Amino acid sequence: MLEDLPPEIRLKLLRMQKKLLSERKETKEERKKDPRDIVLEVLADDKAKEVLKAAEEQYPHVIDNIITALAEYIVKNNVKSIDAYELYEIFLALGLHVKLPLKIKVVKGGKEISFEEYLREKEEH
Repeated sequence: MLEDLPPEIRLKLLRMQKKLLSERKETKEERKKDPRDIVLEVLADDKAKEVLKAAEEQYPHVIDNIITALAEYIVKNNVKSIDAYELYEIFLALGLHVKLPLKIKVVKGGKEISFEEYLREKEEH
């Protein structure tokens, strides 16, 4: 059947077939990636990774579904980065109140010390 067609049309059909095959290959590669890896790649800083880790620890029953949906959104919309604040806001919008560890530091004499140490020193004096 292909031999009966003029060479220009055969060439055009072969190019279209090649293009379709390459597009299918790309989508298969995107599907193979783990959703968690996709999300981790776009997290902008260590604090964002802390927020994700805290969410995983506090909401283990729903976080897998959220990560999968977030990964799909990242791939479809070509998201380049998500910082800690944006990730925290996403979790809040979904009703997940992620509790993050609070660290209060005091600068005393050019050194950073924890608030707890500061209070102990104050009581000793």
